[in-house]
Amino acid sequence: MSSMAEKGGRTSDVFALSGREALAVALLAAAAAVVLALGGESRPRAVTASLRPSPLKVDVNSAPLDLLEALPGMGPRAARRVVSYRSRVGPISSAAELSLASGLPPARVEELLPMLTFGPPPPAGGPR
Repeated sequence: MSSMAEKGGRTSDVFALSGREALAVALLAAAAAVVLALGGESRPRAVTASLRPSPLKVDVNSAPLDLLEALPGMGPRAARRVVSYRSRVGPISSAAELSLASGLPPARVEELLPMLTFGPPPPAGGPR
C-alpha cells in the first residue's frame, strides 16, 4: 500500500470530513452525551417515563407559545389553544381548566402537573 506522502497528499486530508460525515460525527457525539447524562443507559425509554420532576416549572399563565409546545404531550395545537384561552378568558387556575382550555384529556394534564404552575397572569402589556 502506498502512503499519503507517496500520493502527494497531506496527512491532514485523512481527517477532513464532508458535511454529511461531520454531521454524523456530531450526532453520534450528541447521542453519546445523552447516554452519559442518563447514567449510561443505552436503551431508549418513553419520553414521559424518562421525565423527572424538575425544580423549575412552567407557568401556564405566562409561558410563551414555544415553551408550552415543548411540554411533553402538549404539542402546537394544544399550546395555541392555551394561549388563545388566556387572551380571551384570562388566567388558568386549575388542571380541569387547563384540560378545557387545551383540549387535552384530563389524564394527560395530570401527567403534566409536576411540570406546571398556575401563577398570576402576566402584567398588562406582557406576553399572553
